Amino acid sequence: MQCTRRVGGWPHLAMVTMVGGRIFATDVISRASLPALERTLAALTGEAVSTATASGSEIRRLIDQRIGGASFGSGDEGRFFQQLRLGDAYNNIEDPANAERAYREALAIRQKILGPNDHGLALTMMKLAAQLAHESNDAEADGLLTKAGQLIADRGEALPAAQLDFYRATVAAYEDKTK
Repeated sequence: MQCTRRVGGWPHLAMVTMVGGRIFATDVISRASLPALERTLAALTGEAVSTATASGSEIRRLIDQRIGGASFGSGDEGRFFQQLRLGDAYNNIEDPANAERAYREALAIRQKILGPNDHGLALTMMKLAAQLAHESNDAEADGLLTKAGQLIADRGEALPAAQLDFYRATVAAYEDKTK
């Protein structure tokens, strides 16, 4: 089954199988981890990989169908969070060029994994928008906030809506539109 982290929208895959009367449950961050998962399950059960997973090709087909074939791994997730932290750190020491670069890289990683229209992109877009507004790139900042708003509009969740309000206010302050 496909799962998504509630915070951040990172896709995970969960699998439960019974082999020899024993139940095994696991989750992985991407389909790239599936061969390792299959080998581990086979080693734990003493079965061949194809027997332990019932139908490895069918599982791969379902995974590709559900996550759109995007290949990523825990390293991508780690790089995303590293770039986000770097953006925040550069922002705190008033290094706008490096903060913007880090936020753009974080957004690119998320877009590669989640696609261009996933609600999980919204917060990263908001952070980049605030950074761009701080650098007087008002048009791009406003465009990112508009897109972020569209991505979360149908979610009906309080936290993303509150975050969007906060970043809209931040961008308005940088653009001197608070009067």
